[in-house]
Amino acid sequence: MTRSNPMLWIASAVVSAGLIGCGGAPADMPEEAAAPAEAPPAAAAPAAMPETPAAESAPAERPRFVAPIRGEAEVGYLQPDVKVQGNEVVTTIRLKNLSNGAIAGLRIEEFWWDSNNNPLPADSQRLREPLLPQGVAEIVLHTPKSADMKRNSYKFSHANGTIKTQLMDSIEEEAAEGEPSAQ
Repeated sequence: MTRSNPMLWIASAVVSAGLIGCGGAPADMPEEAAAPAEAPPAAAAPAAMPETPAAESAPAERPRFVAPIRGEAEVGYLQPDVKVQGNEVVTTIRLKNLSNGAIAGLRIEEFWWDSNNNPLPADSQRLREPLLPQGVAEIVLHTPKSADMKRNSYKFSHANGTIKTQLMDSIEEEAAEGEPSAQ
């Protein structure tokens, strides 16, 4: 027995799919057989269909596109809330986009050091959706608890550059559609 050429099989599959996908009836098929089946009479349709207003049947509004910032973005944040819960330190940071464009891939990294300035394990989190202008988000960082923890710091960055941070006293929330919720 001879072995088949795989390219021949692929070519025949592509040609077959093309012929099937073109639709229509072959030229030698009678017109009666090529005609589509008739739909059932209109009386067979259910008569108790409630009418829907035009507003309900209209498609939902498309989300607005805001071009992401390239280079330095500006973010305001509240003083991080650091709590010990069980065997971990949980840090919650609430922040607001103060830039004119969306911030894509916003990342916060937390670093911990002991009294001898040796690094300890820490956490890093990233927002999955872009943070729209004036959008507010909350990021939660989980770090294993250690008795040697003395001080910490944070690094803010995004997919297209750096972030300039500003510590704020309060963040007023403007409910904008499409802004990310708590992470």
